[in-house]
Amino acid sequence: MENSREQDREPEERASEVTPGEDAVHGETDRAVDVLLPEDNAEAAPAEESKWIKKRLAIGGLVAVATVIVMALVIPHESKFTKVASKCTSLAGVLTGGTEKDDYFTIDTYPEFYFDSLDPAGKVLLRPRMESGALEAIQYANKELGFNGSLYYRMLETNAFMGRQREENDKYRVSWTYQPDEGLEVTYEIK
Repeated sequence: MENSREQDREPEERASEVTPGEDAVHGETDRAVDVLLPEDNAEAAPAEESKWIKKRLAIGGLVAVATVIVMALVIPHESKFTKVASKCTSLAGVLTGGTEKDDYFTIDTYPEFYFDSLDPAGKVLLRPRMESGALEAIQYANKELGFNGSLYYRMLETNAFMGRQREENDKYRVSWTYQPDEGLEVTYEIK
């Protein structure tokens, strides 16, 4: 009868009477259980939970940053030079070099290899549009690669007697030449 009275009492009441190795809830003595009374646990649980949340957030943030860094290093990305060459190809229509493995590209206002395959009427029709696109590409490349705005006008004023002209900045070199029959040819290089 006494045993049934012990079981009828609330576990909190019996917690002070629990002997080491006795379970406060079930009266079992096979295992040791630390029992925290509800009033003791009320303040400790939120503080402990808050610490775990902060730790999880910190670890999650570090994992996210590490993942971004690894992806940036592993995933190949196009260099600025290659992006400029790609845009110049779309503006001029024809470009020599300019792939990821090349360290140069050339814009030609009269690309012979292209025009040689055309009949004379095709040359007459396409040449103004090709020249216009090439000149726009030269202006774009000069600006994007950090050359002075006056460089474009110096290029346009070049004549056949001046030979090949050169200019450079801290990252790139540009050289150009002009021939009346061949037009303006501009080559950009990585230093």
